[in-house]
Amino acid sequence: MRIDLTGKNALVTGSTRGIGRAIAQSLAEAGARVAIVGRDQTRAEAVAAEVGNGAQGFACDVSDMAQVTALVEAVEKPSAASTSWSTTPASRATTSCCASRTTTGTR
Repeated sequence: MRIDLTGKNALVTGSTRGIGRAIAQSLAEAGARVAIVGRDQTRAEAVAAEVGNGAQGFACDVSDMAQVTALVEAVEKPSAASTSWSTTPASRATTSCCASRTTTGTR
């Protein structure tokens, strides 16, 4: 049985290695456009390039709600071509804000 996820977006946290990466790869193979999310932007972008199918790498500290919110907004914002996320400076700024680590309160 093959699941067709063409035209769908998938955001997979922890997808730069291990089980998360395998899940991201499977979703991409099923046609989804995958947001590869990890703590390191460079690593996330490298994995996205390997996964293919329009995947894009994002850095985000998922324990920081502001970063998670910015990440979701960046992933939900389609580009003009709608085959990959926008790479305009505004989108890059949103992606960059996800990568900045801030401490708010205690954990």
